[in-house]
Amino acid sequence: MALLALRRRKPAPSREFERDVADRFSRLEQSIDAIAVEIERVSESQRFVTKVMSDRGPALVSARSSDFERVDPQDTKQSPDGHMHIHAAG
Repeated sequence: MALLALRRRKPAPSREFERDVADRFSRLEQSIDAIAVEIERVSESQRFVTKVMSDRGPALVSARSSDFERVDPQDTKQSPDGHMHIHAAG
């Protein structure tokens, strides 16, 4: 019974508080919309780069493959920090 009495005495939120909450939700909604637009731009850019790389990629890779020397997997070792290191045969 005492809890019921305390609940009844709790004042209702003021109009100013309700306006503040509504304004905050409005700004939050605008922020989410802006983030969605930016994500779509990044996605479109990624699709474009993927298409360009798939169209031109094989030619670029074959032109550049002579710039790299082949590494024998047995000459590599993973360090405790997770990075791969190449150990030259001596």
